[in-house]
Amino acid sequence: MNVGESNPAAEREPWPGKRTERLYFTAFSLAVVLLTFVAFAPSFFLHGMYRRPAPPPFIVVHGAMMTGWVVLLVIQALLVPTGRLSWHIRLGIYGLYYAALLVPVGCVAVTISAAREVHGHTDFMLSELNVLGISYAQMLLFGAWIWAAGAYRHRPDVHKRLIVLATLSLLPNAVVRLTLNVPFLDFLQTNLSILNAWAVFSLAVLAVDALRTRRLHPVFAFGGLATATALYAAWFISRTNAWDQFWIRSLT
Repeated sequence: MNVGESNPAAEREPWPGKRTERLYFTAFSLAVVLLTFVAFAPSFFLHGMYRRPAPPPFIVVHGAMMTGWVVLLVIQALLVPTGRLSWHIRLGIYGLYYAALLVPVGCVAVTISAAREVHGHTDFMLSELNVLGISYAQMLLFGAWIWAAGAYRHRPDVHKRLIVLATLSLLPNAVVRLTLNVPFLDFLQTNLSILNAWAVFSLAVLAVDALRTRRLHPVFAFGGLATATALYAAWFISRTNAWDQFWIRSLT
């Protein structure tokens, strides 16, 4: 989602780079769409068909905004290989502001979910507080990578991979939903196992790019390690008694 000044000449010319690179980023965006739809169809997109209750109003807003990000990701990925670079650049400006809104909305949404479990003293309360910590880390990572992507908008190789990292930061939530909807994934019963599944998927995304280019891009090398380290650290910290007691008092 490049931002910057429009270049009339660039609008008429295809984005520089190999065809495999265009295919890689387009395939990634489409894979995210498929993953998001399959993961959230029963509880969000098609909840009526699955005879599930409608989500609370704020969660609907949150879900719609996250869906909007996925749609924007695909549109941006498709604009590049079709040579509409100026459109890509203009839309990228709005994309940065849109991403900035997603961070607080996502934090509020997960806090509402945690508060519901704390108020009900449910069996899932501690697990949800663990999810709270991981989700806060996800949103901070997402915001950081998007900010960096905007800063490196004139370096397409860096910019595009930062967008991938930002999107990967959001995907643990989709993995959680997949474990509820896909029978052969029901062995993923803990937050740690779900985080491990996300790590395997993310590693595969980075590995495909490394195999394609015959090297691991520095953005993926550093950013992938930083993202995984931050999420596993958040998982560990949000399992401590101090974390639980703080949020139980805060949300009660």
